[in-house]
Amino acid sequence: MAVNIIIPFGIYTLVVYFHYFKAATILVISIALLLIALYGMLIFGRKIKNIPRKNIILKRRFKTFAYGSRSLLAMCMAVMIVFMGVKTTLSGSLLKSDVQATNVQTNEEWTIANNIDTVCKLQDSVWQGLSLDERMDVLQVICNIEANYLGTDFELNLSVSPLDEYVRGQFNENTHNITIDMELVKFGSSEETLSTLLHECRHGYQYSCISLLDDFKEEDKNLYICREITEYKYGFDNYNKIPYYTNPVEMDARQYSRESVLDYKNRIKEHLGND
Repeated sequence: MAVNIIIPFGIYTLVVYFHYFKAATILVISIALLLIALYGMLIFGRKIKNIPRKNIILKRRFKTFAYGSRSLLAMCMAVMIVFMGVKTTLSGSLLKSDVQATNVQTNEEWTIANNIDTVCKLQDSVWQGLSLDERMDVLQVICNIEANYLGTDFELNLSVSPLDEYVRGQFNENTHNITIDMELVKFGSSEETLSTLLHECRHGYQYSCISLLDDFKEEDKNLYICREITEYKYGFDNYNKIPYYTNPVEMDARQYSRESVLDYKNRIKEHLGND
């Protein structure tokens, strides 16, 4: 029965996401308990006229109450699951950082130097002590630093959601949203999480570059930068036809991520050394 699937999945959903949807979770649980209580009053509130069959009647009522309560609980949990599904569909994610995304390209505020205290939280010894919310805030700051450094013409918005197996992160070219896998952010190392984030930020830069192709004059088409952007466009246009590891956009993103992770680590070491 559907009830046997919905209840375990619903319990898992409520336990995992209680902290992030506390009000909605309490509301759902309260409504479920209220409906079950009213249902119990309806079932057991009727007077038993046939005294000799009282035990048999009570057993039947308990059985009816148990099945009915399960159905009511499943119904309330289904509402909660649908709510989360709709929220994910509309916003593209379950969780977002409280830090405001920005794309002010010459904003000196969003540099590694000006946010070094936050960047230093990427040290694994510090990272392990951060809550999921705090980790998301750090990662959104990194997104803002990267948007400023790479010069994207749009904000790089961070969100965290469960992703498909083997998918650590993804960039949506329509919403400019970077989604990082929740399991990675919760249980992965800071370096692995940073590497994934920087990889997706690079994809944002690649899409931003592609929008410039039409602005190049014909005589400029042989410039290195133009050829590089043409490679980006080819990689995205044929994404499902080119093997992942040889796709030019993925090769470029991996190289950028490797180099940038080292840069962040060196900047942290320099700062801590100066302290």
